[in-house]
Amino acid sequence: MQALYCHLLNGKTTSPAKYPAPFIERHQSLVKLHLWGLDNDTDYRVLEVLLKLPHLKEVGLRKSSIQEDDIVRFWTVCENLESLLLEEVTFPQGTTPHALMCFRNIRKLQLYSVSGMEDAEQLRFISACPNLEDLAWRANTPAIRWGDAVEGGFQFVERPYLGEFAKEVTRKRWPRLTSFRREAQ
Repeated sequence: MQALYCHLLNGKTTSPAKYPAPFIERHQSLVKLHLWGLDNDTDYRVLEVLLKLPHLKEVGLRKSSIQEDDIVRFWTVCENLESLLLEEVTFPQGTTPHALMCFRNIRKLQLYSVSGMEDAEQLRFISACPNLEDLAWRANTPAIRWGDAVEGGFQFVERPYLGEFAKEVTRKRWPRLTSFRREAQ
């Protein structure tokens, strides 16, 4: 199993190459790939190259952005993954997978601070992963909001997606789910 961790800073990688797509393309046996700082300005071909990796099972994106033109490629890459980790990733506003998409292979999913996907859209994505075993989710809606107008300086905010999530768990949407971490904001 070959893993590659590639950190992109200011449009250049700290390793292993100036632009990641050509390097990734030369390593067809990649199983795990974690990218930090991916965006279209860095290398617009990365998602296109990931579609061609037959053994890729895990992708991690951190401090990255997926552009409107790359959404279909991104979801297509995800269909073949067993593990997807998204942290501080920005999508175009209102992003959600197509209603007919199903991510049967995803066993491990981490969604931390994903912008452009509202909580309900994130729940739709999670719901499209019927074989989840391990889920870590930090939704965008904070549990507590601070404000001067509220007595005591803060107020609790209703998080309706949690009720929907609980209903789905009760209905056994994810029969293999053995680990769930709801990360607080």
